Amino acid sequence: MEPAGSSRVSDAMEAVCETRSVALKEYLLEQARLAARKHPVLEPQMSWYVRRQHLRSKITALIESVVESVSIGRLPSLEITFDSWDSVNVETGVLRSKDSFSRCSDLGTVNKVERFARLMVVLKIVYSLLTRNEISTVRQIFYDNVKLFENQMNVSLVLHDIAKLLDCSRRDLNVVSTAKVETSANVVLIVEKDAIFQKLLDQDALTFFRNLNIDLLLVTGKGVPDLNTRQLIHILAHLAIPLAKFFVLTDADAYGIEIAGIYSFGSLVQAYAENYGVPQISFNMRPESRIVSSTMHQKRLQNLLVRPWMKLRRQWYQEVLKLLSLRCKAEIQALDQFGHSFLLRTYLSDKLRGKEGAEL
Repeated sequence: MEPAGSSRVSDAMEAVCETRSVALKEYLLEQARLAARKHPVLEPQMSWYVRRQHLRSKITALIESVVESVSIGRLPSLEITFDSWDSVNVETGVLRSKDSFSRCSDLGTVNKVERFARLMVVLKIVYSLLTRNEISTVRQIFYDNVKLFENQMNVSLVLHDIAKLLDCSRRDLNVVSTAKVETSANVVLIVEKDAIFQKLLDQDALTFFRNLNIDLLLVTGKGVPDLNTRQLIHILAHLAIPLAKFFVLTDADAYGIEIAGIYSFGSLVQAYAENYGVPQISFNMRPESRIVSSTMHQKRLQNLLVRPWMKLRRQWYQEVLKLLSLRCKAEIQALDQFGHSFLLRTYLSDKLRGKEGAEL
């Protein structure tokens, strides 16, 4: 039986060997060029082509050092800077790593074997991307070797380590978090719940609205939106499709209103930094079936009334007062009582086409 982690070491060594023949030539050529110069200097604003060549040379040198260690029976060891406040300074006005703070990553434990194997495989991928000047995504790298990486976070961690090893930024590695997206949507519908989002997809909502001359883009933050989701909406609204109409579909309760407020005005947590609100987002809470509101929910509604952004949304304010008065709330799923497709074919169809002259 093979020792734990041995197959992953094999993966790493295979990646090294496949890269070595091409990489060795590149490395020797680079060393010859450097030797011909007395004081080789890399300009900060070097062209991307030169920078790619420089990064490939660094990868080559790193792989050669690993191969050399393995060839003499020594465990490879890589120095990677610690993520800590002690490892940086601000003498130049920006955070910079101190050369004196580093840690060694060797193959002393199974955990490190896995990490090393992942690093070697991703180095091979990055080298290939830089050579062909192509872009890949974290997701694509993960799905090409699910067994090795286990989850996408591990791919991101390895890319973080490689950026440190090569003294470059993540974007220089030609690997992005997501692929670039182009859209001609004229309506964006932000859905609070993933279950409703999936239901609309299952009912082929995009084709349904396309037949109504509405080019719809569906987005969900799966509840309270994270920063990435809000950044996406902000970019769509201000850069990609500024003429599009934006709607948010949530439950008619305190949580749904809060989520709509975050999309429209940003969050309190991010108030100190650039906030990613989209004030033009439309929102309305009018499902027909009501649920009795709890005392805690009533308090949340009262807290919403004093939110600063409520002053800018008188209609929202009136809706909250109505919920308080009726002591009720309503979920999106309540519309299913009128038919399985009522939400899409009647409620959203009327709202997105502006038939009722009201916000969503």
